Amino acid sequence: MSAAFHLSHPASRRYQVCLKTRAGRIPVCKIIYMEMERHCIQVHTAAYSVKFWGVLEKEAAALRPFGFVRIHKGYVVRLPEIRRRTFSTVELKSGLFLPIGRKYRAERRFSDK
Repeated sequence: MSAAFHLSHPASRRYQVCLKTRAGRIPVCKIIYMEMERHCIQVHTAAYSVKFWGVLEKEAAALRPFGFVRIHKGYVVRLPEIRRRTFSTVELKSGLFLPIGRKYRAERRFSDK
């Protein structure tokens, strides 16, 4: 499941996923959120999910200019996908609740949502 996941062309706003057997591009606007579990990143869209090995911190930094925010050590979310926020969770438009880590509660861009 090794992969390279990077912004293929900043102007096109697509991320390229290169798995062992195939490659594909995911439009950044289709990504709802990313989660990290045991060095494996899972990218979630409305239609599908893709898993690959990586570092969420790097992906969060690359996606920040495109409206993504880190809400937890294990989650990066696209701001337009957030329906509402409480002190300790965010509810996504899909109805999914994700935790907000203590370290990320004061994130200014996130607090304005």
